[in-house]
Amino acid sequence: MSSHGQETVVSFDELSQASSESESKKSSSNGGRSDDEARQILSKQESEDVFRLRVTVILVLFAAAMAVSASIFLMISTSEHQEFENQFEGIAERIVDAFEGIPQQRIGAVSSLAIAASAHGVDHHQHWPFVALSSFQERSTSIRNQAQALFVAIAPLISQTDRSEWESFVSSNASNWIDEGFLYQEQMGLSQFAPSGNASTIIAGAPLISSLNENVSYENSLGEGPFLPYWQTSPILEESLLNVDILNDQEKAESARTCLETRSAVIGRLESAPAASNDTESSFYTLFYSKLLSITEGEY
Repeated sequence: MSSHGQETVVSFDELSQASSESESKKSSSNGGRSDDEARQILSKQESEDVFRLRVTVILVLFAAAMAVSASIFLMISTSEHQEFENQFEGIAERIVDAFEGIPQQRIGAVSSLAIAASAHGVDHHQHWPFVALSSFQERSTSIRNQAQALFVAIAPLISQTDRSEWESFVSSNASNWIDEGFLYQEQMGLSQFAPSGNASTIIAGAPLISSLNENVSYENSLGEGPFLPYWQTSPILEESLLNVDILNDQEKAESARTCLETRSAVIGRLESAPAASNDTESSFYTLFYSKLLSITEGEY
């Protein structure tokens, strides 16, 4: 190649070499870019793999922790549940034993009064039911305290055949226990809670086996018997239940019949007295129970 003023000669080989070098540089540049991109892709892939691995490890650890926690919870829960059941059964057994022991102790105390009455009849050549236990208030007060009872009474079973003789017996000198009882209660300072009456007044109100009507007046008990009248009671009150037939008392008759049929002690229904009112029957039982409570507590 020639030009005017300056001549430059370039051979064909030189041009070929320059072209090769240019293409080599381009190829090298393209190869460098490909390596960078590959490294970036590989690095990104490694980062994603590491992230997945971390997530997997965390999930495995979480699952293991949950499994261990659940196992521990179930073990502790089962153990505590079993311990609770054992404690409950133990306490329940003690309560039942105590509950069974209380009525047995109280019934045992009251039973001693029946034994004393039977023994008294034998010793004094009296035949049942025509027996009046001596020193009744002294004996029964001690028994009431032992049994923690408000009221204790002897109620003999009277057949229709013995009814007439029994009603005569109640009106005889056998009823001296009433005046003796009022005197004993006065000596014990109980008359301030239960004013004393006298035998003649009480017997006059109950000469026959009776029931109390709505007006709290005695009505002759009808029927063929048997009868279960109150006889000796502790304490003795002006509101006397003397000769009132328990088998004609709606609240007590069922328990009394069960006792007679099974020949065993029976825990009867809960009794309560209503608040004082103009109703005669309610007022009678309210006054009756209030006096019993006053005597037991030693206060009005």
